[in-house]
Amino acid sequence: MCGICGLYGFSEPLPRLDRMQRALIHRGPDSEGQYYDGQIALGIRRLAIIDLKTGEQPIYNEDHSVVVVFNGEIYNYQELASELVAKGHRFVTHTDTETIVHAYEEYGPDCVQHLRGMFAFAVWDRKTQKLFLARDRFGIKPLYFWQTGSQLAFASEVRALLAGEVTPRSLSQSGLKSYLAYGAVQEPLTLVDGVYSLLPGQTLTLGHGRISIQRYWAPPHQQSGATDRDLPEIQREVCRLLSQSVAQHLLSDVPLGVFLSGGMDSGTVVGLMSQAVREPVRSFTIHFRETEFDESRAAIATAEYWKTQQTTVLLTGDEILHDLPQAVAAMDQPTVDGVNSWYVSRAARRGGVKVALSGLGGDELFGGYPTFREIPWMERAGALLCHGPLLLRRMGASVTGRLLGKNDVAAKLDAFLRDDTYFPHPYYVHRVLFTPARCEELLRARHRNGSVAAAWRRKVADDLDHAAFYDAVGAISYLELRNYLLCTLLRDADCMSMAHSLELRVPMLDHELVEYVIRVPGRLKVTGKRAKPLLVGAMKGILLPGRRYEKRPFTFPWRAWLSTSLRSQLEKTFSDHESALDSALDHPSVAAVWNRFLAGQTSWARPWALYVLERWIARHLG
Repeated sequence: MCGICGLYGFSEPLPRLDRMQRALIHRGPDSEGQYYDGQIALGIRRLAIIDLKTGEQPIYNEDHSVVVVFNGEIYNYQELASELVAKGHRFVTHTDTETIVHAYEEYGPDCVQHLRGMFAFAVWDRKTQKLFLARDRFGIKPLYFWQTGSQLAFASEVRALLAGEVTPRSLSQSGLKSYLAYGAVQEPLTLVDGVYSLLPGQTLTLGHGRISIQRYWAPPHQQSGATDRDLPEIQREVCRLLSQSVAQHLLSDVPLGVFLSGGMDSGTVVGLMSQAVREPVRSFTIHFRETEFDESRAAIATAEYWKTQQTTVLLTGDEILHDLPQAVAAMDQPTVDGVNSWYVSRAARRGGVKVALSGLGGDELFGGYPTFREIPWMERAGALLCHGPLLLRRMGASVTGRLLGKNDVAAKLDAFLRDDTYFPHPYYVHRVLFTPARCEELLRARHRNGSVAAAWRRKVADDLDHAAFYDAVGAISYLELRNYLLCTLLRDADCMSMAHSLELRVPMLDHELVEYVIRVPGRLKVTGKRAKPLLVGAMKGILLPGRRYEKRPFTFPWRAWLSTSLRSQLEKTFSDHESALDSALDHPSVAAVWNRFLAGQTSWARPWALYVLERWIARHLG
C-alpha cells in the first residue's frame, strides 16, 4: 500500500513532485522513490507490506525500459510471476509490484486482465514514450488526474495535486452539487475544478500528446438461469470463492488484523481467517455507551467463538470532540460517513497491525441494504405514476407532504412524485441526501445551480445501461457497487485507514466472487424471511450457529453527539458569516438545515455534511 504521483510534460517537475510526495507521506512512511526522464517524473511513498528487503519502488524491467510505481496489492502475484518466468522474464525481487512490470512487457495494456487484487499504478514505457495508468475493477484504490494540452498530473489523493500546484485551488461547482446530493463527491468528479477520478476498471494512456481512456472490465451481462434446485451447488461455490479470496488476502510480511462488527460480513471474514491461520486473529471493535448503536456484545461473541485476540475500544462524544480536527483533516475529499473508519483504523494500528481486513462489499453483493426491498417497490409505483398526468402526481405529492410533514422521507417522496430527480431511476432518489429542491435552496444565492455535469451524467447513463441486464436485485447490486460503495465507503475506507498508515483489504470484492454472485437470481439472495440468505447458507459452520443476524449500519450516535458534545462546534460554524461555507452556499439556507435538525425534521447527516464541507474548503481552498 502506497501513495503514488507523477507529472508528464512539465518543465522542471522535481520541485512539484517533491511537494506531492510530502503530501502523501502518511500513505507511505517507510520509504520514498523517484524516477525522472525528460518529460516524465514519477514519485512513490511506500508502506512496506510484501518483500520488506527488495521491494523498494520504482521497479524496473530487465533493461530499465519499463518502470512502475504502484499502490495496492496483487493477490495472485506468485502464480502470475511463475507464468511470466516460464515466458522468459527475469525477476530480481519477491514483491508483487514487479509482476506488473513484466506483465506489461508481455501483454501491454491487457496486463490488467491478469491482475487479481486492488491497484492503482503508473507505467512509463521508455521505448514507446507512453504513460499508462490503471485502476482496479471496483475502485478500491484511488487515482486522480489533471490534464490540459500535453500536460498531465496524477496522484493517489486530490490534496497531493493541490500540493504540487498543478491546478488552481478553485471549487468545482459540479463536484459541489454532487456532494450536496449524496454526501460524497460522485466520481469522476472531485471538489477541485479540472481534477477528475479515473473510474474503476479503466485505463488511461498518454503518449505523443494524445490521451485515451478505456474501460477494461465490467461484470458479465448474462443473468444466471439457476433455479431453486441449484441452491446447494451455488452455496458451495460461494463458499469456495469466499474462502479462496480471504486466503489470498492474507498474503503479508507484516502483522494482520480484521475489523469486527456484530454483522455477518465481518463475521464471515473473521471465521474464514481463523480457519486459514494458526495463530489467533487480531480483531478490533468500536464500542458505544449508546446501546442502540452498539454492536460490541455481538462482536465479542464472534471473537470468543473463534478465539480471536480481541480489542474493544470505547468511543464517546467527548472523545469525538477532542479528535474532530484530526479526523476531519484526514479527509482527502469531504464525506458524511468517514469518521467511523478513522477510529477503527486507529485502533488497529495502535493494536500493532499494519494490514486489516474488512467485510466491505458484502451488503452490496448479497443484498443486505433496505434498498434491495424498497427500490423494486418504488419502481413499480413509479411505473404506475408515470402513466398519469404530471398534475395528478403533483397533487399526490401535495397530499403526502401534508400527511408526512416536513421530514426527510416527505422530501424524498415529494421529489419522486414530482419527478424532480437528477436521474431516471429510483435508486438515486433513495440514496439522495439533499433533494434537488434542497440543493437549489442551498445554491440559490450564489447562482450556482444548473445542469448536472456531463461527466457525471455519462457515468450514470453507463451504469443504468449495464444494470438493465440484471433482474431487480442484480441491478441494485450493480448500482450500489458503482455509486454508494465506490464514492462513499471505499473512498472513506482507503483515506481513513491510510491516515494511520494502515493497509485495508476487502476480500468480499474479489472480482471472481462478484462476477459469480451478481449473476445469481435475485430471489435466491433477497427474501422476506431473513437477511442475506445466500451468504448465511454458504457460511454454515462459519457464522455463529443459532445467531439471528440483523442488518445494522456501522454508524456512530451522531444525533445524540450533535445535540450535546458537538453542538457548540457546529453552531459556531453555521452562525459565522465569514466561514468558508458562506462563500460557497446560501447562509440562510445552511442555517435552516441546522434548525430543521434541532427541530427533529431532518437527520444528523445533513448538518454534518455541511460542517465537514466547510472544514474541507477552509483547509484546502481557502
